[in-house]
Amino acid sequence: FEASSRLMGGEEAGTVPGAVMAAPFRAAAGDKAYVPVLIEADGPALLGGPSGGQPPAALPVDVYVYALDAAGGIQDFLYQSLGLDLAKAGAGLRQGGLKFFGHLDLPPGEYSVRTLVRNGASGAFSLRVVPLTVPAFGKGPALLPPLFPDAAANRWVTVREAPRGPQADYPFMARQQPYVPASRPALAAGAEVPLALVGYDLGPGDLKVAAKVLAADGKEAGSGGVRVLQREPAAAGQPDRLLAAFRPPALPPGEYTLNVTLTGAAGPVSATSAPFVVKAGH
Repeated sequence: FEASSRLMGGEEAGTVPGAVMAAPFRAAAGDKAYVPVLIEADGPALLGGPSGGQPPAALPVDVYVYALDAAGGIQDFLYQSLGLDLAKAGAGLRQGGLKFFGHLDLPPGEYSVRTLVRNGASGAFSLRVVPLTVPAFGKGPALLPPLFPDAAANRWVTVREAPRGPQADYPFMARQQPYVPASRPALAAGAEVPLALVGYDLGPGDLKVAAKVLAADGKEAGSGGVRVLQREPAAAGQPDRLLAAFRPPALPPGEYTLNVTLTGAAGPVSATSAPFVVKAGH
């Protein structure tokens, strides 16, 4: 009841730093999109609890994911209880954290995706809220939020949801190789990093990309240096995948948003965005 109340409240809270990323992919069948949800929770904070005594052999973790539509109704949800073996996962949690991979099935529309990760023993938690737009696939070009492959994916303890329903193909692919996106990429100002752009019905021919960076207050902080390196041929029913690179401008440390718009033969695609952090210099 407490978890549900927090999730329905819609206010980010908790002592455990975290981040969440959700991206809608066209499903193989039906009118609902397959929406992977990647949740990251800081390991040391999630482990934290009353000091002293014998440390537990397992860490109980509850994961909740709710998708609320514009009217406040719950369109889909996910709950999973985890028991993390600290003999195997303890070092990874202390060095990085927990990355949970789940999914939602959602019809076209505007949503508020709310995630709660909680230490079942101490009560420490991370509640995060992100907006999500699920396009009506097949009714014009559509562009997913920009995806940053996580260069440090191996520092996370990664857990996938228990199977439920038909199993979809792993969605995050580049050059026919899987990658793990970062929910909250931390970048160095001026250092170029890989970027994946995924869309549907973008049309043939070259695509022009325009990008801008917004500061936390919503004001433009500079032009986003995004360039498309390669466009992978799209098989029938599969998305268009563009390999790109992003060089953040010279920015002070802080939180920012990257906005990207593609223009091709089919016309401009609605802009999409993804958050990122500029790290402090060393």
